[in-house]
Amino acid sequence: VLKKRDPFHCSYCGKSSLCKWHKCEDCALRSYCCRQCQSEDWWCHQYVCSYHDPTGALQRLQSDTGNGLNGGFLDVICSLRNLVTLDLTWCFVVHSSALQLISAQCAQLRNVILNGCDVNDEGIIALTQNLTHLQTLHCRAARYVTDESLHSLYTHCYATLQDLDISRCCLVSKHGCLELVKRCSHLCQLSMACAIKRGGCLWSMDDELAKEILLNLKRLRLLEYIKATDEEEASLADAVEQKLFAINANMIIQRISTDKQCELQRQASGRLIVAVVKESQYTDPVFSERIVDGHVVDAYSHQF
Repeated sequence: VLKKRDPFHCSYCGKSSLCKWHKCEDCALRSYCCRQCQSEDWWCHQYVCSYHDPTGALQRLQSDTGNGLNGGFLDVICSLRNLVTLDLTWCFVVHSSALQLISAQCAQLRNVILNGCDVNDEGIIALTQNLTHLQTLHCRAARYVTDESLHSLYTHCYATLQDLDISRCCLVSKHGCLELVKRCSHLCQLSMACAIKRGGCLWSMDDELAKEILLNLKRLRLLEYIKATDEEEASLADAVEQKLFAINANMIIQRISTDKQCELQRQASGRLIVAVVKESQYTDPVFSERIVDGHVVDAYSHQF
């Protein structure tokens, strides 16, 4: 109950999104896709919500237990030599040295979930070099992951990788994704809505990337990406996108569309920041859609 919330999944029904769901305003422990889910979850959530915890004791406990890997917890993980799946979602701080140790000690790991963790290239490279049978890697919203991680991934794990989530990793480029698609032909699920920040996109799906997906990823069952709706930036033809919808039977597409444009800018200190270069004409600039077999089954607008 006190687990760190995953803002991209509804805490009640589990519905996923490329945009963050709204959180409980009283305690921020839970995320909800709609008011109905929040209401139906209240019978359980009320016992830990700070609405009934004016001293904030549970909130402090949740913060203390979820801000990173401590030595004791890390020792326990490393002692599980036959561990196959490791989920550290929203542990926030997972140092590269921790990933090096885990991947060296737990050689049987096949599935690693690091969504919301501040992992970097050094940590991901250690995973890919030590876990050559890696099948699943999720590192959504990892702020420091770049193309270097993708290069190591398709160099060491190209034959086994089946499920990859790099959405909201803003430092990953279109070129990096293109090279990965060319080499990791066993992918069944690919979430690559990398370049979305503050409601604007840094880059989006285009014909070149879509055609490489059609050519190389014959097993793909789920694809998530960004589509630019600005006429000057749009570079994905409708006919090409329709082919993405039909890669396989029951193909699931989740896309977010925006006409707001951003770009990476380097400050004098050398730090990269995301700057808005073109505002949206809409109040809610991001439109999210879930498409199954070419039919939109869910859609909503979102304001960042």
